[in-house]
Amino acid sequence: MPPDLRLRGERPRVTRLSRKVLITLGALAIAVFIVVSALRGDVVPGWASTVLPIYVLGGLQIMTIGLVAEYIGKIYSEVKQRPRFISEQELQ
Repeated sequence: MPPDLRLRGERPRVTRLSRKVLITLGALAIAVFIVVSALRGDVVPGWASTVLPIYVLGGLQIMTIGLVAEYIGKIYSEVKQRPRFISEQELQ
């Protein structure tokens, strides 16, 4: 998006998307580690079945909070009554 058409104070979506992808890949790696450890028998019984749902539910909560925060941010931008776009020149 050209800088003259970007909303004020809004970070590019690519930055937000890359963070979410990294967090998702990290959580997936932890889940694979837990499952492999449980199959090898290297863990205390019940540990994997306790920790894995905590990670999954925690991830869902964080994702939901992020979604709600994005909507609240857009509502806040609209309430300020500022112009949506900043342009370098005015068309006549």
